[in-house]
Amino acid sequence: MNYQIIRKNIKSIIIRVDKNGVVKVSAPKWQNIEVIDSFVHSQSEWIESRLKNILKFSHNAIIPYFEQNYTLLLSKSPRTKIIEQGNTLQIYLPNEENAKKVVSKWYEKKSKDLIDSIVESYKYIINREVKSIRFREMTTRWGSCNYKRATITLNTQLFSKPKICLEYILLHELIHLLHPNHQKEFYAMQDSLMPNWREVKKILESSSI
Repeated sequence: MNYQIIRKNIKSIIIRVDKNGVVKVSAPKWQNIEVIDSFVHSQSEWIESRLKNILKFSHNAIIPYFEQNYTLLLSKSPRTKIIEQGNTLQIYLPNEENAKKVVSKWYEKKSKDLIDSIVESYKYIINREVKSIRFREMTTRWGSCNYKRATITLNTQLFSKPKICLEYILLHELIHLLHPNHQKEFYAMQDSLMPNWREVKKILESSSI
């Protein structure tokens, strides 16, 4: 793994990945290179994760939105503005490190009508009001439901999957508003509303979160 070493008058080793994907290691002036290298390699999983996140939302990166791909173009500007043109997403923003947050908000705004239509299509049987549907990064699940508060949380990574995957997970959580656990009634309702949900589930299981 390539990285830059910056010798400083500090007591411990600090690793950071800058906005350009350069791994920079601040190390004590007295620390030998073998110890530094060992520490960097011990943090390789975190570094790779950080690099993946940064490069995913860098200039000219390709970002998915369901079955469509967009080329991300970043320009520095005092005000944040997004222009969608064909398969290009032009973003003007003060700090390129915030591109991920801006794209996440764009995802949510762009998918609002889709989510509303999915909820509406199952409203006749899910006879309970959904207080809120929000998105956030999750590492172990595609969605969650707070039965008492009637709120649903969806994984932002669903935007990089086929639309049917979003519908499946959203339906799954909507059913939890009636059946909090995975009891027989839960699966009976899921089978009746989306008979092919097992095939859709396989698509998600074949990809990592």
